[in-house]
Amino acid sequence: MQTNKLAIKTRHNLKDLRKRQIQTNKLTILTIDDSEIVRKQLMEMLCEIKGVEWVKAAECAEEGLELALTLKPMLVILDLSMPYTSGVEIIPKLKQISPSPVLIVLTNYSDSIYQEHCINLGADYFLDKSLEFLRISDITKNILNDNVN
Repeated sequence: MQTNKLAIKTRHNLKDLRKRQIQTNKLTILTIDDSEIVRKQLMEMLCEIKGVEWVKAAECAEEGLELALTLKPMLVILDLSMPYTSGVEIIPKLKQISPSPVLIVLTNYSDSIYQEHCINLGADYFLDKSLEFLRISDITKNILNDNVN
């Protein structure tokens, strides 16, 4: 079964996001990726978006999960392939955080089997790192717009 990556359904709870948006008037973001280059590119791109309060970065799944539990970001951008613990392993743990963050999987493993598995575990978006990187900006802006309206 082939799924169109551009039409992935979103499961995030906009009501929770709206509450947090009203409280802070800003979007908080955590990136979890072992590539320093990717983390830097994400930080530069996301910090330019009006309405983004902060972007924090973690270089491994364990650090990312710890930061997510402490900081409770509204948006998490997660790579799948990392040393020690894969991003797949922490998806359910990230989605148990209350309120649950919007979760974007950004990976080079773009096969439909990975996509389906991540969505079933709770990922809201699944993006191919080499083809859809710039969609992160659009998704972030859409989240901010949904929260304002």
